[in-house]
Amino acid sequence: MRLSTVVLIPAPKTWRWLVLLAVGVGLTATAPPSAPATGVGDPGISNAGAGVQSARISLSEARARQAAGIGAPYDPTAVPPPGFPAGFAALKARANSGTAPQLLAPPTSIQEDPAGADRGPTPAPSAPAAGTSFQGLKDSGFIPPDTTIAAGRTAVLAAVNSRFTIYDRGGVNLLPTPGFIEATSFFSGLGALTGLTLFDPWMVYDVRWKRYIQLWVARNVATSTGYYVLAISPVGTPGGPWTVFALDATLDGAVPSSPRQWADYPKLGYDNKNIYITSNQFTFADVFVTSKIRRLNKADLLDGGGVTWTDYVGILDSDLGTAFTVQPCQQPYGKTKGRQWFINTRFGTSDRLEVRFINKRGVLKPPNAVAITPYSIPPDAEQKDDARLINTNDNRCLSAYWVNGRIYGTHCSAVNFGGGPPLEAGIQWYILEDGAAKSAAPSVPRLVQGNIFGVKNEFYYFPSLVPNRKDGLGIAFTRSSSQLYAGARHTGRRSTTPGGALLASARIRGGKNSYFKDFGSGRNRWGDYSGSAIDPRSGRHVWLAAEYVLRRNKWGTWIVRVKY
Repeated sequence: MRLSTVVLIPAPKTWRWLVLLAVGVGLTATAPPSAPATGVGDPGISNAGAGVQSARISLSEARARQAAGIGAPYDPTAVPPPGFPAGFAALKARANSGTAPQLLAPPTSIQEDPAGADRGPTPAPSAPAAGTSFQGLKDSGFIPPDTTIAAGRTAVLAAVNSRFTIYDRGGVNLLPTPGFIEATSFFSGLGALTGLTLFDPWMVYDVRWKRYIQLWVARNVATSTGYYVLAISPVGTPGGPWTVFALDATLDGAVPSSPRQWADYPKLGYDNKNIYITSNQFTFADVFVTSKIRRLNKADLLDGGGVTWTDYVGILDSDLGTAFTVQPCQQPYGKTKGRQWFINTRFGTSDRLEVRFINKRGVLKPPNAVAITPYSIPPDAEQKDDARLINTNDNRCLSAYWVNGRIYGTHCSAVNFGGGPPLEAGIQWYILEDGAAKSAAPSVPRLVQGNIFGVKNEFYYFPSLVPNRKDGLGIAFTRSSSQLYAGARHTGRRSTTPGGALLASARIRGGKNSYFKDFGSGRNRWGDYSGSAIDPRSGRHVWLAAEYVLRRNKWGTWIVRVKY
């Protein structure tokens, strides 16, 4: 852990916050660098076909297995893995007490939500009302829920920890009772997953490939085994049969990782030719080691032959700190110039976003640090009728897209709007201009829009952002306060919205009661993410899904289609 020298200086009362002068890059908590950065880039390492198991699975077969109780049994009340680098607990404690060092944003980079609960009627302009709106999956017994969706031209795929379902675009559940398929039953045809716990679902509709993709991870601590679990639908429909894969996540290329590691918090991006999986790699004693990128060729995944991949490990930020939660961009539209983009924040306190790409030759190029609004670990969220805080996790990137030459991303950050708690949790969002999209030569993206969005005495957390094709965007998130139960909301912007601003937020679903569920972990788990998806049938609509309190100590999810 490295701590910069800081000096706290009281600012004028009209600012309502403290300005922090910092020397260095701020507070980070990462593993030491494993290798120096180079100007050449990392060509990656191949698995040469090792570590792959595949199968074909129909939905009817999976439902029959579920009805028969077939699938790897595991306890839904087991304490979830930590999933954080060393030092997180101390940083979170300081954020909750309001004493954490911060690079607090200037007034021009902070926007108060006009729809804050204590601000009266919402003035125009406000986020548009949802069109299609329906109940998503309800409490599965697992924490955190990990809400995710993928919208195609005919159906919407939705998942939470342990299960998934399929809706038509009007919200009608297309699966018979019980209305979902357990992941353990669906993937039980893969013998490699026997006895493993599946978790952290991530759903994508690949607009270029016209296929739905499921990504999960699986692990067994006792046997030191771990896998990326991938499922690919036929063209245009999630009805199956699906092609499924268990890809050994403990391998770096074809060589066992050292120390042996399992994959956490997987994310999936795509371009014309490849799928890109990213994850945080932990030892089986839950010590963070590195971020990993795995590149797979789409043709390999469908030709029935051997599947090869290229792994990139030991990924460093531009300050030579170990990268954490590298997000691959979904790249559904526009000419990419053969580049797949990735973004990540620095863990802890910083004012830099790390941006890197893999070129068409498969070389991961060194990162560039792009200046954005300063950020830090968010405090946990207050809630109505219960003094126990809802966990908001850290400041990792939560979603990433590349659309029409721009990179879009979001995460959660500490912010002080003045009054009430020492700090609030707010939504940080940013749009970067990708100059490389307009030229043959690589360029350093630059920030063109962004801010931190929230309101005093309230907490906005687990944002998920998605752009549309007309320069608008939508963001799903959860809001709570000492006067509000945790509820699902959305905000966003149209192409005509003033630069650097979001519209006043609107309700997706209000919270119904207070919530506490930690299974003895000491952390009242929520999140770990909300859901968002491009609508391939519309230039302006987006799909959003977020979590709310369904009833006391039970979470629910709600899905909406909104025009921005």
